[in-house]
Amino acid sequence: MKYLALIFLYLVSFQTSNGQLAADDLKIVDYHVHIFSEALLENLELQGYDMAGSGFQILETDKSSYRDIDRILQQNSRAKMLLISAGYAYDDRDREDKAGSEQVVQRENDLLSTIVHRYPDRLIGFYGVHPLQDFSLQEIVRCDEELKLHGIKLHLQGNRIRLDDTTHLNHLKAIFDLAAARSIPLLIHNNAWDLQAGAEYARQFIDNLLKDADPLTIIFAHTGGGGAYFDYTHDLLAVFRDYFAEDETSGKHRIYFELSGTVSDKDIPGERPLSDLAEMITAIGAERFLFGSDYPVRNSEKYIQELSEQLPLDESVLKGIIERDIFDLLKSK
Repeated sequence: MKYLALIFLYLVSFQTSNGQLAADDLKIVDYHVHIFSEALLENLELQGYDMAGSGFQILETDKSSYRDIDRILQQNSRAKMLLISAGYAYDDRDREDKAGSEQVVQRENDLLSTIVHRYPDRLIGFYGVHPLQDFSLQEIVRCDEELKLHGIKLHLQGNRIRLDDTTHLNHLKAIFDLAAARSIPLLIHNNAWDLQAGAEYARQFIDNLLKDADPLTIIFAHTGGGGAYFDYTHDLLAVFRDYFAEDETSGKHRIYFELSGTVSDKDIPGERPLSDLAEMITAIGAERFLFGSDYPVRNSEKYIQELSEQLPLDESVLKGIIERDIFDLLKSK
């Protein structure tokens, strides 16, 4: 479960000469906010992650804060939020009771449902499933029909999903088919381990999962990458830019990219200049881009400050991204 390490790569502050939007004046819509149960936090710590340490600077050391919606709302006082359950992150490789995985995933998604339905005007919920687990399709149906949640979160990097593996691809296709049939939107963290493979990955995704699929609504987390702005993310966006412009099959899908984790430490090896990202946003169309904080890595106001300081976009364009509200679309059936 090393994918969480990428989260910790971009936990720093920056100084630039760009202007700064005032969060107080914005109608913030945040498409990437995590919640964790205490049991999942314990499992992640067994995997080696310090969930109360410096990596999650927004929260206090009290672990209940990771699921305390009133605390989360306080930390994001002006934002509507898409909440994510992370049952896909549970690791049972060293446990005898593998059958417990289903109950763990259900517990995380049940927690999400309880929280979201407390504040239905401000929150929507995307439940987590692991594509390779036998019960994933059953859990999607349960979350859709019984829990009345709004979408599916897939973490293809954390779950080591390879698009060149036929078995993996068939599991994904089954989830995509079910999502299309039920009009369930998807929030997807792509598999970005190979930072040179963004173009190849994007072509595989388009050719194997999008071209023949029924209409889908997809939000790609972290601008399509895994955090920061590496060649991987830039090359993936370039392939999608061409897909939107040249392939008529792109018109049947609603595809967005949310910006969480993309503005990062300039000293990370391999990171591209953020001027390249700004140019790509313009080329693709800013209407396809959404705001996300990746809370609790940052809260919405902190990340807006960093985007405003570092991403060389016209203020009105960035404001449009931060305030873009497609919640009604994500809730529609």
